[in-house]
Amino acid sequence: MPELALCITFGVAGCTTQQTYNSAQSWQRNECHRQVDTIERERCIAGTTMTYDDYRRRRDRPQQATGTGE
Repeated sequence: MPELALCITFGVAGCTTQQTYNSAQSWQRNECHRQVDTIERERCIAGTTMTYDDYRRRRDRPQQATGTGE
């Protein structure tokens, strides 16, 4: 979380997209641990397991599909 706050504060100067993503994932996991209900907590944590490379592939996929046929 401190990395993310610093990146935002300084206009993302010197922070890579991957660092920002990892900081956000870490923050989300910490928030998940605040869940009282075990099932909700586990579901929340399961949503934070995507690696940055997988995230980037998913993010870029729609851009590749929109460039065809127009």
